[in-house]
Order: sequence, then C-alpha cells, then structure tokens
Amino acid sequence: MKSTLASLSIAALSAVAGIPSFAAEPSAHPSFFFTLDDVPALQQRADSTEWLRTMKQAVIDQANYFLDTETDPYPLSGPDNGKGTAGRFVQRRLGILSLAGYLTGQEHYFHKGTEILLAVVRQCEPDNTDHWRTHLQYADATQGLAIGYDFLYPYLNDEERTEVREELYQYGHLLYTDGSAWGAPSPGVTSCNHNSVQFGALGLAALALGDQPAWVDRATERVRGYYKYFVDPTGYVTEGHHYLSYGQLGAYPFSLALKRSGGPDLVAEQPLAQNILDQFVWVLLPFENRIRTLNDNDPQPVGPIAMAHALTYRNSVHLWAWWQAIGPDGAGNNGLGRENDGFGELFPFLSGDAPLEPLSPGQANWPLGKRYHSGRVFLRSAWDDPDAAHVVFKSGYDMHQGHNQQDENAVTFAALGEDFLTDPGYWPDGSDCHTTLRINGVEQQIGSVGRVVDYREDEHGAFVRGQAPEAYPLIPGFIGHAERKLYFVRGPQPYLIWRDDVGVEVGHKPVEVVSRYVTTLDNTIQQQGKGAIIEGGNGKASCLILAYSDDQAILVSEDDLDGQSYIANGYKKVVYSEHLKRLSAKTEAYHPRLVSIAFPFKNESEIPVVAVQYDKSSDTHTCQLTFPSGRIDTIRFAPTQATFARIK
Repeated sequence: MKSTLASLSIAALSAVAGIPSFAAEPSAHPSFFFTLDDVPALQQRADSTEWLRTMKQAVIDQANYFLDTETDPYPLSGPDNGKGTAGRFVQRRLGILSLAGYLTGQEHYFHKGTEILLAVVRQCEPDNTDHWRTHLQYADATQGLAIGYDFLYPYLNDEERTEVREELYQYGHLLYTDGSAWGAPSPGVTSCNHNSVQFGALGLAALALGDQPAWVDRATERVRGYYKYFVDPTGYVTEGHHYLSYGQLGAYPFSLALKRSGGPDLVAEQPLAQNILDQFVWVLLPFENRIRTLNDNDPQPVGPIAMAHALTYRNSVHLWAWWQAIGPDGAGNNGLGRENDGFGELFPFLSGDAPLEPLSPGQANWPLGKRYHSGRVFLRSAWDDPDAAHVVFKSGYDMHQGHNQQDENAVTFAALGEDFLTDPGYWPDGSDCHTTLRINGVEQQIGSVGRVVDYREDEHGAFVRGQAPEAYPLIPGFIGHAERKLYFVRGPQPYLIWRDDVGVEVGHKPVEVVSRYVTTLDNTIQQQGKGAIIEGGNGKASCLILAYSDDQAILVSEDDLDGQSYIANGYKKVVYSEHLKRLSAKTEAYHPRLVSIAFPFKNESEIPVVAVQYDKSSDTHTCQLTFPSGRIDTIRFAPTQATFARIK
C-alpha cells in the first residue's frame, strides 16, 4: 500500500518540496494513436486479411485470459511474468484488454482494464524498488499507465482521471530527473534500448498530461538520438532483433503520438528505418521457422511493435518473415508478443495506408547474400527450400557494448533441416562458446571487435574475409594477425570451407591454435577417423567436420564440458553443458594455417573424397573435393583471397 506521504496529492507535495506542479484538472482525451471516430475503420481493418483475423482472435483470447487478473492485490509478478517485466505486463494487460474492447465493442474488457489501471495507480509507487526494480521497470510501467489512461479515458470519471494523472506525474518526474547513464548524450548510450524505453515513456507521460513541455523536449531529443544511432550505415541494429523490438517499444509509440500531436516525425528523420527488419528476414532459418540467435538475443521473433515499420513502409517480405516465425506455422503466437515484448499488438492493426499481404523473399527476388557495415554477413543457398543452407559470418562492431559478445570471425551453419554450427544464445557470450579460435591459450576479450574486409558473390557461392586481431588481449604475445577466409558453396550440395591465418609476435616459438566447432545440445557427435560427424537432432541429416594444419589432417574431437563453467557479465554462471556441445581441433606451428570443412549430407554415400595441399612459398592451400558423381570442386586459399573452380 502507498505510504501517507505518497498518497498526498501532487499539489501538496509540490508545495512542500518545491517540485514544479501540473494542472490537476483532467485534460482532453490524449488520443495518442487514434480517436474514437477511427474505431469503425480499425474494426474493419482487423477483418480485412486472414492474418489480421487470426491475430484479432488471438488478442481476444488473451484478453479473456486477462479478465481473471487479480487486483486485490495486483500481482506485479507471478506465473505470467517475472519481476523484470512487471512494467511490461502492466502494458500488456491494459493494452490487450483495451484493444479487445475496441475491436469487439464489448465494454467488459474496458471495465476490467479500468480496474487494473486503478489498482496499479493505488498500490504501486514509482520509486519503490520492491515494485519496479530499475529505471527500465518504472519506465515500462509509465508507458503502460499512459497508454491505459489514453485507451480507458472514456471509462474513467473526472476524479479517476485526476488520480491517474497525479500518478503519471510522479512517474514522469522520476524519469525526467533520473541520473542514470541513459540520459548521457553520447552515441553509444543513445543507441541503446534503455535510452528509448526511458525517454519514450517520459514523452508519453508528458503528452498524456499535456502541460510538461520540458519533458516533451527531453524525450524528443533522446528518442531522436536513438533513431540516429541505433543502426549501422546499412540499417543493421547491432543490439539484435530481440532488442530491436524492445527499443522500438519505447521509441515508436512516443514518436507516433508526438507526430499526431503536431510534433516532428522522428521515424521519418531516419531514412534507414524502413530497412531495419531486413535483418530479421536474414536470421530466419530455412526450417521450422526458427530464429538464429546472435549477440544477447533469444530464438524468438521480433515483437508486434516492429511490424509498424513493415506496414508503414509496405514491406511484404518483412511481414512474411514475422508471420512465418510467429504465426500458426511458427511459434504459434498468432501475432501476440511474449512476456518481454510489452504491448505492441495495436500497431499491426493500425499501421500503413492499407492492409498488406505477406510475400516470401524468393517471390520478391531477394538476393542470397547480404553484408552489413557493422560486420555481419548472411548467406543462403535458397529462400523457399526447407533443406536450404544458411550461414552467418560475424566480425565487426556494436553501436554499444551492452549486448556485444566475444564472437569475432565466428561462423554459424545450418543445412538440410539441421543446425550444425550454432550460436548458443544469450548467456554463453565467450569466444569458447562460438565457432572461432583460441590463440596461445587466450580467448577473445570483452568488448571485442573485428571487421569484414572483403565479401563477394560468384556463380557458385560467396567469399568472406574477416580480421579480428584486436579481439584478443596483448598478453601472452601480440596477436598481429587473426584472419578467417570463408567460401560458401551453394550447390548442388551446399557446404562450407574456411581457412584461419594466425600471426603472433612471441619470437621464434610455435603458436598454439585451437579451432572450436560449436553445435546444439540436440545433436550427437561421432568420431570418424580424424574427423567428426555431427548427427542432427531432427534426424534429417548429418555434417562431416574436417580440419587440416597446412596439408595434414588433424584430429577433430568432442570436448568434455562436464562440470565446466564461467561467469558471464560479472555475475551469471554459465554451465557449458547446459547450452552447447563443442568440438575442437588443435595445431602448433610458427605461422598457423588451419583449414576447416563442414559438409552436410543425408547419406554417407554423398561424402566426397577430400585432398588438401599446401604450398609454403605462395602460402596457398588447394582443397579438392571429388564427389561420387565424378564432379570435382577445387577451392584455393591464397593470403587474401579464395577462388573456386568446378569440373563436372
């Protein structure tokens, strides 16, 4: 329950503390996103396409579930959500119930929403860490209260409106005066989702109150900065698709409401906003509508808030990828967000000039490869084939280090309906949890960076070259060269081959290089000679892993990870065996040159005969794969290039 001091009116508190006050009398209906006159058009649109009808029913079903929410006391955490997402669940409950009311015209949804809104206002305090753990939680709650006030305005009496407005002022004042790092006007900080969540919520509170121009100015400045810095020059959000959703959850609702109130269009100021969902298309795996996790991301779709961009810019491919991942054939959420996604379900019904239908990248003639400025390269063998191969090469930078991982020159590889070389997701952030190198006993350091220095396509596949010497610490020995050259063969049997070049200034001493190959827990590993076979957990295919030092085959074997762990981010214990399986190949040489091959197959009779030669004078590897059909593929790795030739 609120304390006596907290229950005093804002006017009384202001008189005591000298805090600027607001107009206590209720303002006009904010109408952040639509007016009551727009509701018939909203209802009509919700029935205009099959995917919107499916999503509408999902909204109604969840609203029916939320009708049973207790309010005495209101549960900030419980079976539905944890403490960290308490504010986002205030958004979800108020937003979903109100949206169901507007879509169906049934007022019991509004009445339950009003009951929850007033319960949160009367029972929770913005600066009580038992209620809201950090600035993110009370920012989430602020946005929830502001949206609830807007949506439920017709169902509140004047006294209740004043009560909600007083509470919104307390939350907004806290956000405005918060001394956290997320108010700092620097590109790295500004690019982070924390910034947009905190100040987007401040802006909505200000627009709801209608008399806090300084708050509006601060929110506009910070959210404008977020849109300026959150993408690289080619439109990639380096926080990843998961935090793209959360960042937009803070930025987009305020930006739309600001525009509708006569302010600037912050989204339109960023011309790359129309491209940000390209990356979600690229991380969608060819099978099972699964998502490739990169950086601190979960294997979950972007939230529905992100669809505002797809629909506004009428990008049918973005819509296709999202519906593949979240619809009946994917996660089965049918358009609903998860616990972490807050409330974004309104925007697929609201955004764009007219309803939109999904269109696959294959039908839209998308290319099969994409390079981003920040050092991500995505490669596919096909778009509309569940057996297609999918490759990610990562060597680059992040706009800030909050969600960076130690994964420079790392590779992932999926093919034939199986995930063979994986990124294990959020917590396993170390380089020994990625398909990359340990050099002279050291792993990549926190804050690691790399760069993609070359990428080209040809008729048979794609070549990528990445460098990451700065990813490793200086001790023991200066790592002056850490380069990976990769060639992806698209068909007729897709496979992957790469060479690692390492140079360490340790005098005339051999350098130890350990190449890691990280796979999923569902897969099984079998030894085959000096190589290893990863048997896919879906039972569809396997993958042969081979490694060569100069021209000598070296042992690739599974690591014993039982009982091994490390501390991630200074506090989270990561037990390797709970997240991944790993193979390793080790060599020692004065100038290590290590070739790796990943060849997926459904039948062992498809496996080619592999021969590798190394010419020291030219520092060139010649790798020849002779297939049972008689076809011969030859890949040559020179110091800075790889070439491919085929004899059929």
